[in-house]
Amino acid sequence: MTGLRKWPPAIDEAWANDVVDFLGGITTENQINTLKILLAGAGGALLSSWQYSGDKTLIDPAKVYGGGAGANPLLDGVMHTDTFATTVLRGMLITGQGTTPKYQGLVLGAAGKILRSDGTDLLYSAWTIPASFAAFNLIYASAANVLAALAGNATTIRKFLRMVGDGTNPTAPVWDVLIAADIPAHEHAATDITSQILATARGGLGRVLDVAGLDDGYIIYYDETNDKWVVAAPPSGGSVYWGDILGTLSDQTDLDTALDGKAPLSHEHTAAEITSLILAAARGGLGKAADLTGLLNDYILVYKTATDNWVVEPKPTGGGAAPGWENVVCYPWAGTAVLSADPLYTYTTEVSENAGVYTEVAWFDFDMPAGTIKSVFANLVWAVKITGSGTGLSKWQVATGSHASPGTYYDITDEISANAVSYNDFSRSGVAQKITDFPTTTPFTVRCLVKKGTATSAEAKVKSNTYFRVTCKVS
Repeated sequence: MTGLRKWPPAIDEAWANDVVDFLGGITTENQINTLKILLAGAGGALLSSWQYSGDKTLIDPAKVYGGGAGANPLLDGVMHTDTFATTVLRGMLITGQGTTPKYQGLVLGAAGKILRSDGTDLLYSAWTIPASFAAFNLIYASAANVLAALAGNATTIRKFLRMVGDGTNPTAPVWDVLIAADIPAHEHAATDITSQILATARGGLGRVLDVAGLDDGYIIYYDETNDKWVVAAPPSGGSVYWGDILGTLSDQTDLDTALDGKAPLSHEHTAAEITSLILAAARGGLGKAADLTGLLNDYILVYKTATDNWVVEPKPTGGGAAPGWENVVCYPWAGTAVLSADPLYTYTTEVSENAGVYTEVAWFDFDMPAGTIKSVFANLVWAVKITGSGTGLSKWQVATGSHASPGTYYDITDEISANAVSYNDFSRSGVAQKITDFPTTTPFTVRCLVKKGTATSAEAKVKSNTYFRVTCKVS
């Protein structure tokens, strides 16, 4: 049967039976009656939608409720008027969309995106979440719209989350222990101390104080039997009260014998009796330990910052100073200074720099008492090499004060460029006090600096024949 050649159709039982025969498979009485009812109420509009496009007198099986071999998309926007025409994609969801809502496909979100509501529509999140987490992970935003997992603290040490930014941007959280600087300075009222005993180092008695019976004029003494302090009335009759001792001190033979071996309030000591610590400069001492190894006639004492002690060295020759002025030679060295023409040279420990920021190689303080500088002769010798290819840079600087508390640093040499991968020596020597901004008073501090230029890194060390000779007068 090619089609039903009745047009315009007369919607009656005979016509309905023809449609049943045409569609096939509708056999039960209920199905037939349902179709009759549908056809009777449909009118010309529904029947028109079933027509063949090429022959209006024929019904197209593909248009009769999807019958025949034709397609009947769920989201066609035509037959299903509550839908928008949508091409089906894998993972797509169907949601109500639009100001006048209709069903439409919601394309599957990117990996790690999840569904969320913005209060109007259902959509996928802008942020991304990992596919899985381990037990006890903490979730945090590692970047904008990206969630990451921080593994739980599996150690046996109690730790807390720490995050330290740079003043503008935060950093990722990490597990860390508390340090003293994490706890702000604070004070406690006496009422806050509710347990333990305040130590003597903190102004306490170090023992329990029993104040039972406390009265005017009472004193505190130690009760050794009960390991506590107690209060008691002072002894009467003007007798000396010393702990539990009453009466004459000489009657206490053990204490009297012990006190007999003690020096009187005014007494003297021999040098041999000073067996520990160091005599302060204010008491006529050097204030530092002195190493007299190799002491010979006409040697001088020279202070070494590296070892924080005095050592003996030959007195420099030539170039006397005017009355009131003195010549002082200072070396940045932890051993004997080298002045000979052919010495056994040594170097300070190598310092390497790979970030392109000037870093200290060695430093030393000319820590004479405050005074006036008349002249300064500098002999600076140091070695530099690079790692990789390119250049490394080095220079020397000076500042008033000390290394621990310097003033403004100023360059006293040009910036030296090195490009050899093995150590090469560099040197600068001459009268230094003529350099702009060189200190005119003591004390002052000097340092050698190195940084990488275009090389992977730069390394440097100071040679042992580096020294400063300063003519100065103490104020």
